[in-house]
Amino acid sequence: MPRTFTSDRAAYCSGVKASAGPVSMWPARPSLRTARAPKPRKREARLTADAMLRGIISRVAAAGRLTVPVEQAAQFVHAAGPGVVPALIATPEEDRDLGLIGFTRENVIRAITSDASPDEPKDIPSRAIALRVALEEDPPPVLSPAERALLAEWLDRVAR
Repeated sequence: MPRTFTSDRAAYCSGVKASAGPVSMWPARPSLRTARAPKPRKREARLTADAMLRGIISRVAAAGRLTVPVEQAAQFVHAAGPGVVPALIATPEEDRDLGLIGFTRENVIRAITSDASPDEPKDIPSRAIALRVALEEDPPPVLSPAERALLAEWLDRVAR
């Protein structure tokens, strides 16, 4: 067999079978192939849950109570859940403190929101976040897409 990129690549990748065509990047073991293959239904559910979370966070931002940008707040929320659940699972049942769930939730909420009521004056970053969300939901027709993108970038900077 002449040396080609396909045959060299197949030789280089342990556990990978070369076919007559391009190199298959899936391991020869079916169990690993299944573990790596994306699950369409789970992906759709995750995307739906992400959209719901961002919608909730956007409403908080529109009320002027968010202290970080919407995307960053969503990342905080996502990071907290996968950290708490494995920690509780790894703890012996008799030592588990289920109060950790509520404690973590409250601390994430406290980290990304302010206590200011809608009637009180808000700080500049909270106002910038609220304006950014409002402009995304109802973009002003007098601004071009480039101007809206520039304004969004400026508001993101002010929000930090």
